[in-house]
Amino acid sequence: MVVANSWGSVTSAEATLTVIPPSFGSAGMTPHGFTLQLSVPAGQTYVILASTNLQDWTPIYTNVSALTGSIVFTDPTATNCDKRFYRAMVK
Repeated sequence: MVVANSWGSVTSAEATLTVIPPSFGSAGMTPHGFTLQLSVPAGQTYVILASTNLQDWTPIYTNVSALTGSIVFTDPTATNCDKRFYRAMVK
């Protein structure tokens, strides 16, 4: 098995890779915007991105340090959007 990224590649014996993405705890529209809560591994830094078409993604909040394993974020600009999609990525 060969594993590669922008820093190089490594050949190893066969392995199993399990990806466990952050799970969304709760989300909803509030008078202040769209609020979402993420359950994430403590100590990780995340970037929250938004899109209106699932193709063009814009970072709307960066350097979110998950010290407690939970992030609560409110997007105040969501009140001006017909539709808005979100994703969180490990930085």
